[in-house]
This record gives sequence, C-alpha cells and structure tokens, in this order.
Amino acid sequence: MKHTALRPKRLPLVAAIAAIGMMGSIPAHAVQFDVTDEVTGSFDTTLTYGALWRVTGQDKRLLLPANGGVRNSGNYDNGNANYERGDLVSSLFKMNNDIALNYKNFDAFFRVLSFYDHAIQNKDFDPNRADQRTIRNRLGHDYEIYDAYVRGNFDIGERNLGVRVGKQVISWGESTFIPNGINTLNPVDVAKLRAPGSELKEAFLPIGMAQMTLDITDNLSVELVSQYQWRATRIEPNGSYFSTNDFASPGGSKVLIASAAANENSPGYIDINEINPALAPGLYTPSNGGGVFIPRASDKSPSDSGQYGFAARLLVPELNNTEFGIYFANYHSRTPLISGNISNQSPTDEALQVGSIVAATASNLMPVDAATATNLVRAQNSRYVVEYPEDITMYGLSFNTLAPMGIALQGEYSYRPNQPLQLAANNLLAELLTFGAPPLNTGIDGLSETDPTVRGRFVEGYKRVKAHQFQMTATQTFGPQLGASQLIGVAEVGYAYLDLPSGIDFNGTGLDYTTNITNKGIMTRNSYGYRAVMRANYNNAFRSVNIIPRIAFSHDLRGTSPTFTQGNKAVSIGIGAEYLSSWQADISYTNFFGGEQITQANSGNAALVQPVSQSTTQALGDRDFIAASVSYSF
Repeated sequence: MKHTALRPKRLPLVAAIAAIGMMGSIPAHAVQFDVTDEVTGSFDTTLTYGALWRVTGQDKRLLLPANGGVRNSGNYDNGNANYERGDLVSSLFKMNNDIALNYKNFDAFFRVLSFYDHAIQNKDFDPNRADQRTIRNRLGHDYEIYDAYVRGNFDIGERNLGVRVGKQVISWGESTFIPNGINTLNPVDVAKLRAPGSELKEAFLPIGMAQMTLDITDNLSVELVSQYQWRATRIEPNGSYFSTNDFASPGGSKVLIASAAANENSPGYIDINEINPALAPGLYTPSNGGGVFIPRASDKSPSDSGQYGFAARLLVPELNNTEFGIYFANYHSRTPLISGNISNQSPTDEALQVGSIVAATASNLMPVDAATATNLVRAQNSRYVVEYPEDITMYGLSFNTLAPMGIALQGEYSYRPNQPLQLAANNLLAELLTFGAPPLNTGIDGLSETDPTVRGRFVEGYKRVKAHQFQMTATQTFGPQLGASQLIGVAEVGYAYLDLPSGIDFNGTGLDYTTNITNKGIMTRNSYGYRAVMRANYNNAFRSVNIIPRIAFSHDLRGTSPTFTQGNKAVSIGIGAEYLSSWQADISYTNFFGGEQITQANSGNAALVQPVSQSTTQALGDRDFIAASVSYSF
C-alpha cells in the first residue's frame, strides 16, 4: 500500500481552491518486493497528465496603460500580459515515485517527482516580461528528490521513542485551509499546487530536519524538531500565468519607476544606475515617458541553522477523547520581503549631475525639471533587496474533538511576538529616493540628506509586530444524501489581529501610490474570513466507477493582512472520477472575484498618465481557469 505517514493534510488558501479536487485522492496498489528475508520494500508510481486553460479576458485594472490597462504601476502585470483568453497555460506530464524500505524497527522513505510541461517549454515568452530560462527551469521541467529520510522506533521501558532524520514534512496544528497558523515548519510550493493534476503530497516542500517523538504516558507525547536546512516558499516566477509580482518573484530583476506611460518595451526604460550626466537630449520625451528602473541586488537568504521547535499533545478521554496540543517554534521567514540600499552619491556630485541632466534635456518637448533630476540622480547606485528575516518566534495551542451530532471540531490559536511585515512598498521607495522628505509613514528614522553616514545605508523594508491568529474547523459527514453514498461538508473560519503601530503603513494588495495619496488596501489590525467545501461520493455510480462532485468557496470578509484581503472571493466547481483504485480523472473550473477597487485621479502631463488610474485588491481577479487531469497509479 502507499506510504502515507508524511502526506500533508493541510493546505494554505492560496492553493486550496485550485487544488480542492485532491480531497478525492485514493490509495493505489504498490509493487511489493523483498530485498532479503529481513528487508522488504514497496514501489509506488503515479503517472499524471494535466492541462489548464485561461478562460477570462484581461482586467484593465490589472494592466499598465502601455499594456492596454488603467493601472498606475507596471510592477505586477507581466504574468497577466503574457496570456490571452483561451490560451493553453499548462500541458503537464508528471511522474511521482514513492520508495519505502523496512528493516526490523527501521524504515526509509524516498519520494521523487519528475515532470515536463509541453506548453511552457514551447512558449516564447516576451523577454521584457519574463525570464524564460527561470520559468522553464521552475515550471517547464524538473527532476527532484522530495522526501528522503530514515526512521527508527525504539522501546524505552514501556514507552516508545521515534527518531526520524532527513528531508521530510512535519505537519503541526489543526488548520485545514487558512494559512499562517501553527503549521510553519515546511515551506509551500504554491506553483506546484496550482498545476493541473496536483496531489496533496506536493503541497509542502520537505526540508532537512531531525525529529524525535516520545510517549511520556499513554495519553501524553512530546516532540522535538531541529532543522538543519532553510528553503523559501516557492512562488510563481515572474511572467508565469499566476504570477502577480514582477520584481520579488524568481526571475524578477527590476522595479519600474517614474512613468505609467512606458512599459518594459519602451526605449526610454534604462537602468537608473546607467544615467549619464551628458544625457542624450532625445531620451526623455512624451512618447517614452522617461521610464527608469532600479535593479535587484543579490537576495539576502537566512542561515540554515537556528530553526527548531517543540510540541506536546495530551489526549483527555474524560472529555470525549479531546486532544490538546501546545507548540513552540523558532524559524526563518519562508516568504520574501523587500528592503533597499540608499544611493551613496555625495551632495556635491549629486548637484553636478542634476545640473547636467536639466541642461541636457532643456530643449526637449518635455524637459526634466530639477526635482525629477534630483530623484533620478539620488537613485544612482540604489538597489532593492529580496530578503528573508530570521528568528521568527511562534507559540501555538490546538484542540480537536467530536462535538454533538457527529461534528468533528478542531481549532488553533497562534501568536508571533515578532512577525516581520512589509512596509508599504511605494512609501519605502519614495523615502529612499528623497531621504525621507517628506516622511511617508514608514517609521524609518535618520534619512537626512545632509548626514554623510546615510549615504549607501541599507534600510530594512519591514517592521516586526505582534501577530495573533485564531481559526476553527468543523467537518460533518451527512451519510447518504441526494442519491450519494456520502456527503461531506467542511467549514473553516479564521480571525487575525495585528498589533500595528500608529503612523506606519504596511503593504497590502493593489497599492500603486504612496499612502499620502490613497491608503486604501493597506494592512489593518483586524481581518477575518471563511472557507467552505462540500463533496459528495457516488460509489459505483456505473460499474466500478466512483463519481465525486464538489464545490469550494472562500470569502475574506473584512480587513487586510497576510492571511486575508477584504472582499476577495473564489469559487471552484469540479467533478472527479475513480476506477478500481488506480485510475483517476478530474475537471474543474475556478473563478476569482470580489476585492475592492482603488481609484485615483492623476495630475500632470496627459501624454504620460491616464486621467484616472484604477487597480483592485483581487490580484487574480481575471485569472479564472479550467483544469483537467487524468492519472494512473500502480
């Protein structure tokens, strides 16, 4: 049979809607073999083909004007602009191999994933909107050893000690769909989960760690974890279909600034560090908008060490076999945050170059004024940095029980006293270019342009805050209903509280301006939402084929945080089929909608900007898709 001990059971929201069909996964027949009389093993293979199509046109609120939209920023639309309605996004061939070996009280487990996506490998991506090599290496083809660990079980008196070492997945807490709770030990592979034909075992990335579990009593167990490897959460590469960030994602190399009229294809888009004091007179014109970009420096990755955790679980038979859990972890961020380096230009050199640029463009149809030239010069030698802050502390409590009417009830509370949160990106960029004049609610002090120690300074683009999150899940099995053999419903609600300092704005979704112009979409102290799934099982609907229809819905009701974005909704409808515990087929439609519209009237040269810019907090609002897959396990 399949090795299931480490199969993750919890998914973050970002993948749950797209991958909800995986709830119907079933065990298959593995090949059993004997190495010796004492060493046995099994080999399990799943072959999958999946395809995914875009089914909606592009929303202008998610595109730069130069790409046909009405959005003010061009830093979030590459993936959207690269695909039209009806395009085949993915044509994926995939093979999963599980190998298990057993010897007395020891066992070893290995999982290997290999895939080839014909659609991605044969798509010619616009080099100005994607790093084709990165996309193909990340999404087009790969061969990777996922799990690779050894495990031993030992008797200590009447108690059992379990030790497991290697690349593995350890699942904590009780959340089913809502992310950012207790389950923090493993990073997530978001791109894999959105691929057609995804499986739950691809949800979390195994990392190197050692785990020890000990049964203290019949009802009390403790667990120690020490990680010796750090890995980042895998987000979609710049320019891929589901990508919503062009500069922090893999393959992203620049932040576009200075103009909404130009895009990456404009001749005026140049590296801001290559501006020459003897600037050519024809560079800045109304036709190209004088766009420039700030390049990306090397990422700042954390150490592999310094990550560890503890968990204890207590079963209380007197409370209807309720299980309580307590957790502690110290880990490094899996998700990227943006920081930057201030220009190291001296005031004297700055003044000389500003004068040169103003003089060189004086005869243009749109000359560059002193204020604009000053910002451009100050940005010389500037860089933005993708970094992953270290030493985040998490404390957690959980429970699961059987409530009246047969409802399985579970919940958890998590607290992080030092959660890093991204400052509003436009505020951060503007303060770095203007030395904090005027200040823009970043909380960054000491950016005086007259202070020589500020020049070249590295500035963290985040602040640490106290973060609380509570969530609860209810699962109800209804038995035979509506002709189905079984009807199952799952509902999960969550609430997040961020102890945000006054006077500092944190990054949300759809923010294209500094927050002194509009602060709609920034993070809020309170946020909450829910997820709901209903699935029916029609066993032996015809001959030996089981039919499994399902519907999933998510809704972020109020507030904005890393977990929820106010107004965002998503629905997924699908139907799966199973045959003889070996064949599976699935087709689904997923729709992202809702969110809040951000509208801002623009001023200045009409040749450069739209009279009114719009964006939306639903970053995937036009990325609806149909996915289909078929798989065979043996």
